[in-house]
Amino acid sequence: MSPSFLNSWPSGRIGLVCGLRLLVLSPLLTSGRPSNCSHPLVPEHGGFRCSPSPCRGFPPKSFIRFFCEPGYHISSKEPNSKCRHGKWFPPIPACIKDGPNMRSSE
Repeated sequence: MSPSFLNSWPSGRIGLVCGLRLLVLSPLLTSGRPSNCSHPLVPEHGGFRCSPSPCRGFPPKSFIRFFCEPGYHISSKEPNSKCRHGKWFPPIPACIKDGPNMRSSE
């Protein structure tokens, strides 16, 4: 480094504060933009629909609705999931086989 550059760099408390701010902000500066989510796992005996449809990658704020085949139900109270910070929230549910009390007998 040239001596003129070193002389222009803040010293003391100001330099410490500037350095700490850069350290804290560096993940935001390097990431550039929010992360896409990976393709969601498809529940066994079920699937999902994208909004907006058709599915074109999974950018932040993508929304999916899970469904199950007849004779199965979603394990979660919430059948929807949204891409936030590169992850699906809430997590992907499972499809559980209906019990004898869940459907009328055939």
